[in-house]
Amino acid sequence: MDIMNEEILEAVWNAEEEDKFEIGNIEVGLEKEKIRPEDISSMEKEGLLCLEEGKILFTPKGRETARKVVRRHRLAECLMGYVLHIPPETMEKVACEMEHTLMPEVEESICTLLGHPDTAPDGKPVPPGNCCSQKSRTIEKTLINITQLELGDQGKIAYIRPKSHSRLQKLTAFGLVPGQHIQLLQKNPAFCILYDQTEMAIDSEIAEEIYVWKI
Repeated sequence: MDIMNEEILEAVWNAEEEDKFEIGNIEVGLEKEKIRPEDISSMEKEGLLCLEEGKILFTPKGRETARKVVRRHRLAECLMGYVLHIPPETMEKVACEMEHTLMPEVEESICTLLGHPDTAPDGKPVPPGNCCSQKSRTIEKTLINITQLELGDQGKIAYIRPKSHSRLQKLTAFGLVPGQHIQLLQKNPAFCILYDQTEMAIDSEIAEEIYVWKI
């Protein structure tokens, strides 16, 4: 598919998430360009979008195509933001390029590698893929969260995906940072981990946010 068409579908998806369907609210690409009437006409002919009372809506075909583009984009953001710690401005630029070139096999590998993330670094949802419903773990050294470890298992923290920045700061202050080795000592009534000769109890919600390479 034409790259511009994919960019437009992604823009419509993003606008729909914010309940903004009017043409004037839809901005395309990093340059935030407005959609041209000729683009809409072309995509209507291809059965991807339809225009109703000034609002741009997906056809079933268009929605599925857009879902795939958005999924690739946000998985790229997860890889760069959670694991590689690339700055947001660079992350967005590279993700915009990867969404057009990422092969399905590589897409699923990244998703599996990251433990099937459901949220991108900016808080937007990552559309699930087939590998998510199957919870595929076929890649060696797949990332898993602490709740998926067995008692006695050891792991190396790869990234932390907290629901709040303050929680991340607190965990970092305690020494729970990427690269830290941990061992799971217990699961009930709370998760207890050992690291640097220190035992720490954390609740299940926090344990689900800490992703490790199993050793």
